[in-house]
Amino acid sequence: MKKLQSSDLIPLEQYTISTALSADEIAQRLYLLTNLSGKKIRVPQSQKNISTYRGDVSKTGFKLSRYISYQNSFIPIIRGNMEPQTDKTDIRITMKLQLFVKVFMIIWLSLAGLASLVVLIIAANLLFRGRIHIMEPLAFIPVGMFIFGYLLMLLPFKLEAKKSKKELDLLFEAEPRSN
Repeated sequence: MKKLQSSDLIPLEQYTISTALSADEIAQRLYLLTNLSGKKIRVPQSQKNISTYRGDVSKTGFKLSRYISYQNSFIPIIRGNMEPQTDKTDIRITMKLQLFVKVFMIIWLSLAGLASLVVLIIAANLLFRGRIHIMEPLAFIPVGMFIFGYLLMLLPFKLEAKKSKKELDLLFEAEPRSN
């Protein structure tokens, strides 16, 4: 049985995009995408709905985050490594939380999880003794805090990751994946 680690609870996306584009073409497209802010530039019709991103691009990889007009601390940091093959380029993508947010959420979930565990053990003990009626409903607040914190982290991350995944597939003219 696998031991549960904090990294199992923190959102992470890893996948590979295969494209007929060369590493130079990919880097050029990403360079344009990360330097669009406030500039008028001709974008191919197929890529008109792609957001702008900010970050760093090189000929072998990139580190980006989607540029959004609203606050979302859970927006994924996107790292990509380009691996040229004979007739295509594979782009290994990893999406994860910013370090500060990750550390904060590990602390939040650990403390709320520990408090929840204590409350649930006490509740189980009282239930076993037939005295659950003396348990105050407010005692379950840590359970709610754990669930709230986890969903607050997971849902915005997954939503933004899904948008970025779709946009990167479109940008790189990705070959269909077999999932």
